[in-house]
Amino acid sequence: MRATMTKAEHSSTYDDGGTLVSLGEAIGYLLRMENGFTIYHTGDTAVTYDMLIVGDLYQPDLTILPIGDYFTMDPRQPPTR
Repeated sequence: MRATMTKAEHSSTYDDGGTLVSLGEAIGYLLRMENGFTIYHTGDTAVTYDMLIVGDLYQPDLTILPIGDYFTMDPRQPPTR
């Protein structure tokens, strides 16, 4: 299996009594199995144009999206062509 990190857009801070503490960068993963099956897990993200680029470059067989519509996306927002 080969793993590639991808860009994600998400705030990743914690309010510790009025002090914002960074919890790290938001990321996603692209996983290509030995048989060629490719999974794109976008991570905890809002919709981005980078998703189209990943789709064009890697043509994933399965994409996992965070549908929740609070700080992520709603079912109408994933980019399509």
